[in-house]
Amino acid sequence: MSLTVAELSTAEFLLRRLSLTYSPISGWITTLEPTRAYMRQQSHLQIDDLRAMENWHVNLACTHGHYHPDDAEFALASGKLIVNGANISFILRSHIQQRRDLAVLANAVLAFSAFLQWTRPNGDSLEMLLPVSMNDLDRHVKARCLQTLGNILPLRNQYQKAQLKLEEAHLVFIGNLLGAAQCLRSACAVPAKCQQHVAGAESV
Repeated sequence: MSLTVAELSTAEFLLRRLSLTYSPISGWITTLEPTRAYMRQQSHLQIDDLRAMENWHVNLACTHGHYHPDDAEFALASGKLIVNGANISFILRSHIQQRRDLAVLANAVLAFSAFLQWTRPNGDSLEMLLPVSMNDLDRHVKARCLQTLGNILPLRNQYQKAQLKLEEAHLVFIGNLLGAAQCLRSACAVPAKCQQHVAGAESV
């Protein structure tokens, strides 16, 4: 928004006094559904404001998605991404469907999917991205997307599909010995995970 910090603060204070906004948690401002419904009927976002909002969410995914649970920044990053997760997922999927800046978008999809691997495993955005962006992605980025998807799928009990993605990533990781080795290691571990899953189901 093209407002100064002081103007934003004044606007937020006024909206709160009028009971049009509230803060369920510190630093987060939202509204009740009747207020949102009324605003959707009475006004429409300007295209520049819509693009600014979309870019903010994409940049949020790029900035905070690559942290691991053992990183000191992970807790803060996790809080920001979980709160905005539904919006990020919606915007990423919309951009993929519209084929908008796929080479740039891939980094955001990769970062957010890597974060989801540690929290709420979901590779849907990667599965949407890969088929439509094969000619737009750098080889290394494509390999990392396949590798991340291959690491997520076993967490959703999709073992055979995971092994195929990891084997494909290994082939794409030409010239990157570390990436290729990681894919081989993960691919070799998938059958063991599958056997453990089957044994656990049989014992039940």
